[in-house]
Amino acid sequence: MSSLQKQTERAFVRRRRKNRHNLWFERIIAILALLNLLLVLFDVSYIPLRDFWLHRKVQVFSFKIGPLEYEGFPLSFAWLIPDITELYDPFKGIVEYRDTKQYLEKVDKLENELNDPDVRSQEIEIILADLRRRSIEMIDTNPFQVANKTGTLEKIKNEMLDHLPNPDDSSKQAFDNFWTQAATLWAEDRIEVITTPLAHPILPLVADTDLARIGDPTA
Repeated sequence: MSSLQKQTERAFVRRRRKNRHNLWFERIIAILALLNLLLVLFDVSYIPLRDFWLHRKVQVFSFKIGPLEYEGFPLSFAWLIPDITELYDPFKGIVEYRDTKQYLEKVDKLENELNDPDVRSQEIEIILADLRRRSIEMIDTNPFQVANKTGTLEKIKNEMLDHLPNPDDSSKQAFDNFWTQAATLWAEDRIEVITTPLAHPILPLVADTDLARIGDPTA
């Protein structure tokens, strides 16, 4: 093999190695560009799609065509998608709404007190009276408006009316009856019956008001 051929072969090998390096470099840049695009799309759509990230479920086959209406059924992705709201909410300036957070804390406290055999009747009555007051305030002040979710309040009112209808079609009366009924069941030592109404689907809806922004005086 002549020296010229050897030089030509070496040059070919060098070019091939360089092209291979360039190809890997271009692939890495393309992957990074794709990841950056996905991150931007996720960030832009996070607030509009936050309900999905919060509950990790979608309502399938729900429709309303004239008088025909079907609620469909929930399809949960909680087994597949982790809860990222606790990690990403702070980056978007999202905080829990104070009043509804306290409402849910009161419900948790009530459940704990009901399961405590040493709890006194007066303590239970104080919590229930507070929950009745907070329920009326929630309807009057509509904290969901802060999160642009006024429709959620209507869902809660309809849920309560479906659960405890009354002649006046009053959601306030339904809430009052709800917590009064809890007090009656507790007084009759039927605590186990209360666990079902306390797990009523309004509670996840109440938790949907946590889109108040940091610095918002209403938060």
